[in-house]
Amino acid sequence: MLLCSQKLIAEKIIAANADYILSLKDNHPTLHQQVKIGLRQHN
Repeated sequence: MLLCSQKLIAEKIIAANADYILSLKDNHPTLHQQVKIGLRQHN
């Protein structure tokens, strides 16, 4: 059985220059905050 982490999946998506949406939970508060800030800056 092959186990893949979300990080490994994200790396493969980026390497393939593909589009994908990954979920982000509140239990990673620093990352969650960084993404929120990045999305605000993007708009």
